[in-house]
Amino acid sequence: MTKIIEKFPYHIGKEIGTGAFASVRICYDDNAKIYAVKFINKKFATKCMGSNVWARRMASEVQLHRLCNGHKNIIHFYDTAENSHWRWVTLEFAQGGDLFDKIEPEVGIDEDVAQFYFAQLMEGISFMHSKGVAHRDLKPENILLDYNGNLKLSDFGFASLYAYKGKTRLLNSPVGSPPYAAPEITGQYDGAKVDIWSCGIILFALLSGNTPWDEAISNTGDYLIYRKQGERPSSYPWNRLSPGAYSIITGMLRSDPSKRFSIRRILQHPWLTSNTSFRTDNGNCSDPVALASRLMLKLHIDLDKPRSSLTDTSTYGNISMTQPTTKVSESDIHNHTAIYGYLSQPVQVNEEVDVTELMEKDPSLSQFSNTNGFIERLAGKAKNFYEICPPERLTRFYSKASKQYIIDRLYDTLRLLAVSLTTKHTSGQSTLYVKLHDKRKCLLQGEIELKTLGHNLELVNFIKSSGDPLEWRNFFKNVVSSLGKPIVLTDITS
Repeated sequence: MTKIIEKFPYHIGKEIGTGAFASVRICYDDNAKIYAVKFINKKFATKCMGSNVWARRMASEVQLHRLCNGHKNIIHFYDTAENSHWRWVTLEFAQGGDLFDKIEPEVGIDEDVAQFYFAQLMEGISFMHSKGVAHRDLKPENILLDYNGNLKLSDFGFASLYAYKGKTRLLNSPVGSPPYAAPEITGQYDGAKVDIWSCGIILFALLSGNTPWDEAISNTGDYLIYRKQGERPSSYPWNRLSPGAYSIITGMLRSDPSKRFSIRRILQHPWLTSNTSFRTDNGNCSDPVALASRLMLKLHIDLDKPRSSLTDTSTYGNISMTQPTTKVSESDIHNHTAIYGYLSQPVQVNEEVDVTELMEKDPSLSQFSNTNGFIERLAGKAKNFYEICPPERLTRFYSKASKQYIIDRLYDTLRLLAVSLTTKHTSGQSTLYVKLHDKRKCLLQGEIELKTLGHNLELVNFIKSSGDPLEWRNFFKNVVSSLGKPIVLTDITS
């Protein structure tokens, strides 16, 4: 026990994410500095991957992330250590949360906001490539925000060294998420070119709120149409893009890697250099409050218009999983290491909170409003990005209905969506654990947490543990639209 305490110098707080055999938690030191710590269950990892494979993967992730330290748009790596049960990695905590949690599906964000974030994305990738490192898993859930709304790249689990001392090598591991992966990923490929393709998909998603296809396979769906149109599509949603955005995206999404735009060409593209809104001379955000307001004003859920796709069970299919999904639970951390019980207590929610004051300041309510007044009022008082764009997920709502009634309605809705779920009840809180596949056939996993706040008020929080933030928000919108105004409060007077 003493060795465990000596080896783990932080206090453990709430879980903010899970993986196949990992749990990511907020931790803090004695000076109240906050970190994100990834706990990896060594037993699960070695069982799923084999001890030698896992050890090599872990060593590579740590080495390459450490190599890429020092750039403002990359999550900082602090340290790693282990005991007999766990390996943990201490990282910078992105206090702004997920960027794509703040982007409306099928809508996207304003072009100048997209230009700001895309410029930061490319600066981070350019730095990685200058170190000879390809990320290989660029996707929304790996794009985070700091305290002031600046972009931070995360997760080096699939990163690979493709260039060293002037020599380059081709890679051959088929990794990445299908909607964001380049078509050549199934053979030998240039790691830098694969990253550029993924960045093109991300830019498309920023501007349109969706990906252009399920996966870049020549004989299927939207990608086949794209190829048949000479990679110059003119149909929706491509016709929503401005000429400049269209030019840079199609240049990055050239199926022939040798013809794909280079980093230098992207950074010099007129679409990226012609607009410097929100950017200081060093590339950071110049007006965090204005940036947060612009993001929040694009988010909207119309509770008067039921989501037609809700009754289409094909939207969320029960497709067999290709990746291990063993969830590392809170009890695993408690029982296997005793870190939690001996070192700290979890971060606690203030139970004496004034509910009216809480709701008056909660930006998540603005997504149910038909006016901009809520965000404009917050912006008038705010001094920081997080006061308008909170680090907590916006996939939440308040309700004055009874907890059991909300749960019953949630069950009815989730059954329609063919969602796999289990339920856990504790004092003052109920949690529905959900697992489903999104319309792109990728895994979504998380929980719906119902917490009594007092004054006959329930907070219902949809917490994603893994999967695409855009698809998780789409799932949230489908469920909330089905519940409607009888359950979902739209303002503090409802």
